Amino acid sequence: MSTEKIETLARPLYQQVVDIMMRRIAEGQWKSGQMLPSEPKLAQELGVSPGTVRKALDQLAADQLVTRRQGLGTSVAVSTRADMLYRFFKLVDGAGKRFMPDCEELQRKVQSPGRLFAELFHLKAKQKVISVFRRRTNGDQPIMTERVTLPIPAFIGIDKLEGPLPTTLYDFFEMDYGLKVLRVDEKITAVVANPEDVEYLGVEPGTPLLAIERTAYTFNDQIIEHRLSRLRTDNHAYLSELT
Repeated sequence: MSTEKIETLARPLYQQVVDIMMRRIAEGQWKSGQMLPSEPKLAQELGVSPGTVRKALDQLAADQLVTRRQGLGTSVAVSTRADMLYRFFKLVDGAGKRFMPDCEELQRKVQSPGRLFAELFHLKAKQKVISVFRRRTNGDQPIMTERVTLPIPAFIGIDKLEGPLPTTLYDFFEMDYGLKVLRVDEKITAVVANPEDVEYLGVEPGTPLLAIERTAYTFNDQIIEHRLSRLRTDNHAYLSELT
């Protein structure tokens, strides 16, 4: 049994409980789909009231890290392909409807990270990244390219995988590597088509496109993915939702 206790009043008690629970999930003590101890048992173990534990679980549920079921208890959330689509995939068609385009892997290579990715992923000397270049289509129409860069130390064995990576990566990260994407930061800029866009998106040189640069974070603000996408906007859009 864990001996973790609440040690400081510098932060609200429930937030300290949230931190402890997140750490257990991150370290694999509680795995995807696993039932958590009861609220009274957690409260006794951590030396706080059941109400504090309940508030912490409410926060974790709001962040989609746990699933609460009346009469059944609380379990670590399991992300599905649909979860990833509606939470992190923001592409919509001309009618404003979300959809999952087809995905074609065009290139995959292991390489030295260079200064940018070495700093971004906090890599040590001689550690590598894997770069995956993919094209997304809607029927026969190319609509987006994406270059995904992953730190190999976080994804041991990914460079040995046969066949293309899954269309939705974040449920794959979670189920195969225990890395749950908690949030992403995105920077969106207007660009014009370069020769690579002309080749893979079938557009004319100079066509306006959207460039979306994404950084994905897991627990403890660890960055586990960099993704650069280039999107045609003649029949599609990128949906930004603010709550």
